[in-house]
Amino acid sequence: MHALEIIHTLLARDGCLIDLHPDGQPPPFVAWIGGQSYLFGRLQESDDFIEYAQADAALAEAIRRGWFEVERQASFSFITHGDSAAELFAFLNENWTDAVIADEVGERAQELSLLYGPISSVQMSEQTRIARLRKISRV
Repeated sequence: MHALEIIHTLLARDGCLIDLHPDGQPPPFVAWIGGQSYLFGRLQESDDFIEYAQADAALAEAIRRGWFEVERQASFSFITHGDSAAELFAFLNENWTDAVIADEVGERAQELSLLYGPISSVQMSEQTRIARLRKISRV
């Protein structure tokens, strides 16, 4: 809330805030084999994605307090690609400090490769929300 209050204070009279964050659901891992996609698990976080629920609550409170109004909102998939599950997992482990990838997820990717052929690529797809909030100025 404190950051939103500061943003509201610093924005010009007709300024806007762009909010962008994942929806907080565990993103799926998908393997592509021979043009077909196969779900083989989901990413978990050590904090169960709590920060996204906190962001939603803070924005709702800022709107309730009359600091902002939602002008537009949408959602989209933010996709992270890798040539293999191992490559994608290594990237996530290095860059996503609270990522938790269960051993079973990697095992499932290997099983898919044995059953259906070589994996051509893998991806993780995060559902992401974007909103433009207009500052409400009190005159």
